Amino acid sequence: MKDLPRELVEVGEVDAQGLCPCCRQERLPIGLFAQNPEIVMPDALQQMIENGQVANSLPSETLYACGRFFCKVDVLLPLGRMDSPICARIWAEIEQDDFEELSYIEEGAVLEVEIEGILATDIPGFPGSIGSRVLIEHNQQRLLPVIINCSDQRLQMFDSDADHDTMVDLYRRVWGNDAGVAEADPEMRATVNEQFHSLIKAPLYRRYMTPPPGFAGIRPAEVLVAPPLDTGDEAVMATIGCSDVAAEHSSPVELITWVRNPSDSFIKTFADFGYLSRLNEDPITKGLLVPERPGVPGSNDKMFGWLLWDLWKEPEEKDILTGTHGEEVKVLSAVPIHEIEVLFAHAFGPERLAQLLFAEDVDPADLTRPPVVPLNEDLELD
Repeated sequence: MKDLPRELVEVGEVDAQGLCPCCRQERLPIGLFAQNPEIVMPDALQQMIENGQVANSLPSETLYACGRFFCKVDVLLPLGRMDSPICARIWAEIEQDDFEELSYIEEGAVLEVEIEGILATDIPGFPGSIGSRVLIEHNQQRLLPVIINCSDQRLQMFDSDADHDTMVDLYRRVWGNDAGVAEADPEMRATVNEQFHSLIKAPLYRRYMTPPPGFAGIRPAEVLVAPPLDTGDEAVMATIGCSDVAAEHSSPVELITWVRNPSDSFIKTFADFGYLSRLNEDPITKGLLVPERPGVPGSNDKMFGWLLWDLWKEPEEKDILTGTHGEEVKVLSAVPIHEIEVLFAHAFGPERLAQLLFAEDVDPADLTRPPVVPLNEDLELD
């Protein structure tokens, strides 16, 4: 769906059972404080590599090129809170003498060192923080050095004794969301669930799906699944939660898909649509192309997007649900599509692609189907 910056990857998981680690008072919601962002390469070093410079690896997660030393460090937020569940793994540039100081920790010659450096990358959630001066501490109890102070004044705003709500907002900000989150609508979800059970003539089970980190802390969206999952027949899936939020430019929408032999990864990927109304700035309407840059699971790394369209299978007679307050909830189908089909739809329109996808000799539920677009020499502009 909406991608994180390409340099961020997920590392580690926090136990999602019991009390919240930030306050030990609130019950920990599914997915909250569960992932840490990591920047995989310093910006300056990335540029040097792209210009043909060779980077060299050193101990202690340190890299160097052209006489410059870069050290991977943890930043715990708020600064100074060493037990914080919010941790970003980033890079700082340090002097060679300071690198040697850090190496003494590994050799066991010293117990603790404190050095200065500058940020070689932004701290996630704080664009422009690159270049800020930082104070770094390292001891034998931690895998990586830790930033204990930073000259960026935005980072000084957060009290080390921040309350639960502030910590939740800070965690979401680290993952790219500083605008708040619309809460779930349990009544709407119950209404949608009841109607889907009436429309989909098959046994269904419900699964909670972990929110993306930028929306962590809300009641998770759900996905309805109607097996079979591994017999070659079509499974059915539908979202519960996408209709929680309707922007001014769009009406409430839920999504449904049919697919053969879906893996658990596919189910999780489709379930992300439960958060589409919170992720997408464009109207969620028929014809919307949704990128899936990691790839649609089960497509052998060939499908990289979805087309939202009218229902192409039963229950065709009922593509409108009725919301809690009598509002219409449109049901659209989400069809996995190849990368070349995404390009085709951008060039010639989603209607042209839909005509090809729903032809009699095409099975849109088959994740291994070939692309339906014609060869380049057969393309004709309207």
